[in-house]
Amino acid sequence: MQTQFNPTEIKLSNGIPVILQHSDSSVAATYWWIKVGSADEQKGEEGFAHFLEHMLFKDATAKEMGMPSSGKTARAIESLGGDINAFTSFDQTVYHVTCAEEHWEKILHVFGEMSLPPQFLKEDFQREREIILEELRKNEDNPGRQLFQTLFHATYSTHPYGRPVIGYEKTLKLATVKKLEAFYQEHYTPENMGLILVGPYEDQKDFRKKEILKLLEKFFGKRKSNKSTLTKPFNRPQEREFTKEAYLVKKLFSVNTPSVALKTNWIV
Repeated sequence: MQTQFNPTEIKLSNGIPVILQHSDSSVAATYWWIKVGSADEQKGEEGFAHFLEHMLFKDATAKEMGMPSSGKTARAIESLGGDINAFTSFDQTVYHVTCAEEHWEKILHVFGEMSLPPQFLKEDFQREREIILEELRKNEDNPGRQLFQTLFHATYSTHPYGRPVIGYEKTLKLATVKKLEAFYQEHYTPENMGLILVGPYEDQKDFRKKEILKLLEKFFGKRKSNKSTLTKPFNRPQEREFTKEAYLVKKLFSVNTPSVALKTNWIV
């Protein structure tokens, strides 16, 4: 019988919150949330949050040996039938993995290694930058994405929500390993992190729950706060008051079917 929705929250030794939800299921899911997105980027950092998402998929063992990534992390999870992915938005970056419950601990071990503070190798950095630049070019040829970006840019002229999450070609080309590492050190701290796990972990003596928490403590609990940024104020630019008059923004695109997006000031 499915256990009633009743999540439990605990904290790792460094304060990272962990939300656990038991589920009588053959599937387990783990989400690692970081409270940093494109809206947290300063001038010259546009696209860095998304860039980090790409870089964290580089192999932990390859980094230690000073060799470029070979895709071992993803293959290790997929070889056990797991699925790993991530996304970056305005306000957060999320890494998530889903797997058969019998492989949960093995998957958590691989996922945990991925979370360790990385060493960004120049070869990996340059390769991922080219991938992101190609992704950016594809977005420019995508009517739906262009409609979405034009809407937000027209709505937010000052607030960072008006910028594309992926960043700009100029900023990405000027990015360096040192700058990206500095952005990582500033934002990937325990205060900005949280974990959510859903799966069958309850047993008579909580053996599995203890093993899962032990793995989380091993990989996530050892992270230390960046004291230099704890008291650093960060105030996002305030957006001007929305205009009370209707206006139209047009973006020409070679398509057979036009699209329309509407922004209103109504509050429902």
